[in-house]
Amino acid sequence: MTIVDPGANDLLLALRQASGDAGLSLEDGPRPLNAQGSVQFVQPGSTETRLAIPAVIRLCDRAANATREAIIEDHLYRSGFPTPPVLLIGSQGDALGGAWLLIELVSGPSVRIGSGRGPVQAARSIRALWQRPALLAELTARLHGIDPDPVDRRLANTGSGLDWHKFLWDRATSVRGSGAAEVVDWLERNEPEPSRLALSHGDLHPGNIVISANGPQIIDWGIGCLAPPARDIACTMFALLTTGSQAPGPTGGVFSALGRQLSDRFLRRYRALAPIALPAAELDWHRVLYSMNRVFWATLDDEEASVANSGDPLAVRAARADGVLDRELPIHARIIDDITGVDLLRDLVNT
Repeated sequence: MTIVDPGANDLLLALRQASGDAGLSLEDGPRPLNAQGSVQFVQPGSTETRLAIPAVIRLCDRAANATREAIIEDHLYRSGFPTPPVLLIGSQGDALGGAWLLIELVSGPSVRIGSGRGPVQAARSIRALWQRPALLAELTARLHGIDPDPVDRRLANTGSGLDWHKFLWDRATSVRGSGAAEVVDWLERNEPEPSRLALSHGDLHPGNIVISANGPQIIDWGIGCLAPPARDIACTMFALLTTGSQAPGPTGGVFSALGRQLSDRFLRRYRALAPIALPAAELDWHRVLYSMNRVFWATLDDEEASVANSGDPLAVRAARADGVLDRELPIHARIIDDITGVDLLRDLVNT
């Protein structure tokens, strides 16, 4: 990984240095791939065929976010973990954003369940999804077994760490209603001491695993940090549990029926492979915390969503328009009720 001196080089100059082509330009691009929150993904346009390897530019709003992501991915790649290497990192003040990473482009399918799937596509996805819990468990256990200390030191030295607790806690404790207040009280009374800290992805779901020609690769480390392993497990369990949330109608019902089985398969496999045992109480606490974060988004109106996540209001509104968050809400409420005994859904309906 090459770190480009901020202020001394802009993105175009860095790409020219990386390619050895002083005439390289972006006149045919960059081409947007997608946008998530304050991060955008683009391909370098005409430079794509002139760089040594296909690459993707990941644009971030803050240099600290780009630095953190680069440090984590660099350490994982050097440790032999299947994630694409960061080639360059830098910052600039033009329209492309405040900071950027040039990352090797990984091509291949990922498993996403979207609206509009027909029976044939649904059947193929079901077959593929049935294999995903074991793959997710194996990759997550492997991730949690990598030494986090070098990353911890580099994040501390650069001031680029992410406070995972505050990141989740602020939203979880903003849900309104007496039932939500009871859940927050439960979280405060039952918060466990972390059994340990590990390298954590934070959003490890099937869509962030790309099946490339060289095997599965994990992408999108934008909220990666050091955190208790239960942070990842809670997220992945829910991603599998809500497999049908993005597939409305009869297809969604088929996928939803598989969700609990997929989630249970993942947890059993992870426990069998985990480098250190995962305490049940710690996992329960993180599952409630994660569910409260999702409830937070599901109960916002459009204007509130824009304020709460000003970098990506359109994505929140799009999810609400499709009803994804609304369909997830009863599942989150059931998880919270099973663990805490608080009937949050009835409280939300009444308010």
